[in-house]
Amino acid sequence: MSPDLANPPKSARIAFFLCLFFGMFGIHRFYTGKIVTGALMLVTFGGLGIWVLIDLGNLVCNNFQDKNNNTLMLTQDPSLFTKIFMAIGAIIVGFVIFFISFCIVINLFMSDISDTARRQLSSLKSGDIEKAYSYTSSDFQKATSLEDYKKYVKHYPILTNYRNASATKLEKTNDNATAFFTLRTTDTNTPVEFRLIKENGQWKILAMEIGKTVAADNALVTVKTSIEFNDKAKDKTTSPISIALPELYKNESNRYSVKYPSDWETEVIGKGSIVFSGKKGSPSYSTGINIQAILTKNTGGLYSTVSEHIDADKKELATQLTNVKFLDQGEVELPQNPKQYKGEYLIFTYMNHGHEYKQMKFFILRDDKQLFYTWSYAAPIEEYNADLPINKAMFESWNIY
Repeated sequence: MSPDLANPPKSARIAFFLCLFFGMFGIHRFYTGKIVTGALMLVTFGGLGIWVLIDLGNLVCNNFQDKNNNTLMLTQDPSLFTKIFMAIGAIIVGFVIFFISFCIVINLFMSDISDTARRQLSSLKSGDIEKAYSYTSSDFQKATSLEDYKKYVKHYPILTNYRNASATKLEKTNDNATAFFTLRTTDTNTPVEFRLIKENGQWKILAMEIGKTVAADNALVTVKTSIEFNDKAKDKTTSPISIALPELYKNESNRYSVKYPSDWETEVIGKGSIVFSGKKGSPSYSTGINIQAILTKNTGGLYSTVSEHIDADKKELATQLTNVKFLDQGEVELPQNPKQYKGEYLIFTYMNHGHEYKQMKFFILRDDKQLFYTWSYAAPIEEYNADLPINKAMFESWNIY
């Protein structure tokens, strides 16, 4: 088809610069009347840059046509060398501009994710914990009351006394995202990870994880802790946390030791069981951590494997407790020796004297297959997350030898 003489071509220079600077949005194609392909470039970010580079090459080589088949002449009778030089130069510059533009668009697209975490941190710093709580998801708030959230914040003063906060990385998959921040004081840097979920068109915080606090001399001051706000596998305890555990309980006959807080007390129940709990009058008084050593079938017990033990335990729980709901089950490792000691965990809720409780239970088989160990953490459901960091710290200190 020959050019449409009634409709003179658009400016080749304008088309070139529009393609060079705004090619990922297809602006040069809109300018030359190619609306459909312009729209396609817009939604594909210029074919992820490839389409932009092709159009740049065609414009430089005088091979680009507008809607009316008019060829846009950027240069008159260019030599082959000029065409190659201009094409390569335009492609390099176009690639750089495309990359910068793409990064800017992605940052703008992701900014509302980091803004949610940033607003919560700002509210915590100003002491408005209720406002900070408002940025959490409905699952968060169902599992964690405002009072429990206040207790958690009180445990970690970095959340309120940091000097400045900066986003370091963002990740997004459909309606889930993760925002990584660094909280800085005069002497330390502390990474904080926010897991977010899109709820009613807005990003809400589902979980928060506080990482290593690094001093100016790069000495590690604290270690990783997390607080989770749903009943899924994230409730598993596998991360160490920065809770003071000055007391040590050692059971030589059953070959294990565990650390616990100084404001908790212990109660030995028979030869194979001990209960740790907060002292009377303390916020942790209703919380209990129970460690049991149970004989295997090899030594006169009932079960040979962890799976047999956990299946029997589930049946017993369903008959002995009221309104039992099993929430999650999976594999677990002993943090002190993950290669040698593996087992399974079980998370469930139940009613006890009119109150709803939540319990996390671990089943681990000793390497000589003489004993099972069970670790149970139970608390009223409204207090469960408040002492979860202590449970995690104790579990992390548990050593079977």
